[in-house]
Amino acid sequence: MIVHVAALALLSTAAGGGGETGEAAGAGVARRFERRVVAVAAAEALDGRRDAIENELRALRLEPQRRPFAGPQREGTNLLAVVPPPAAGAAPERTLMLGAHLDRVEAGTGAVDNAGGCAAVLELLGRFQARPLTHHRVVGLWFDQEEQGLLGSRAFVEAAGDPAAPGAAAGLPDLFVNFDVFAYGDTLWAHHPSEDDRTAARNFVAGTAAAGGEPFPTVIGPLYPPSDHRPFAAVRETAEPGSPAAEMTVLSLSLLPREQIVETVAFLEAMEGGGRPTRAGLPKILALIHTANDTPSAVRPSEAAAAIDAVEAGLRALDAAAGAEAAPATDDETND
Repeated sequence: MIVHVAALALLSTAAGGGGETGEAAGAGVARRFERRVVAVAAAEALDGRRDAIENELRALRLEPQRRPFAGPQREGTNLLAVVPPPAAGAAPERTLMLGAHLDRVEAGTGAVDNAGGCAAVLELLGRFQARPLTHHRVVGLWFDQEEQGLLGSRAFVEAAGDPAAPGAAAGLPDLFVNFDVFAYGDTLWAHHPSEDDRTAARNFVAGTAAAGGEPFPTVIGPLYPPSDHRPFAAVRETAEPGSPAAEMTVLSLSLLPREQIVETVAFLEAMEGGGRPTRAGLPKILALIHTANDTPSAVRPSEAAAAIDAVEAGLRALDAAAGAEAAPATDDETND
């Protein structure tokens, strides 16, 4: 997650201090999440973080694909993995892409920002491999150089629009969901860049409800720090109306305590209004990430596991809704 430039100056000196069900399944998810966060965060160099994710993908029997790109200062490498369709039947035409940035800043180990997001994507890929979606194929993406200005996601989007470009991908997704700062808390923060995305966000939240239960606590809104969803939203805005890129849905998810989301939104509103941050007014999450305190000890695996269950349910609801939209109208549904 990129921190507002004015806040970054403060942060530079403020770095002080599955077959199981029920509880057994939740504990298993929490253990996997923690293990993956530790594996990614323990790497001293970027290559080690990428290697840790590749090892987890191979354990899932998914083939990691490296997508190099030319950065302004050094070459970067995104990582991609495609969940293969079931042996029987044709692959879905729609694509759900789950993304998270794998790089970090120099301070700390980048556990909250963003080994947690990387681990969440790995967990969801495994679930959609075990029980595939009906109307979407699933692709995982781990972006390089997010902290340098969303360079990896920008490069991916550019390559997706140019099949001849080096490292070209299969194309842009129908639904892109970004995961950034997803490591602890009781509330999802679902960001929607546009009003059309807001509808998808609401449907996602409604889908997080367990059978007969309440939706997972979620704050929905348009204000959100810069992250890898932005290049996807930007290419949509310039796409030809009616084209697949113009119809793409974009969301970004974080997991935090509700009060930290509320104070971060207030901080962003103040920054948009020309305010300047003070150390006393810095949101707690911005006082944690990009500092020496961003280590695995800040992660709460059981909270992340509960949120991942909700995210899976929400994404399955969006998948089902896409199928309903694509279904041909019956005689009762037409106006003829």
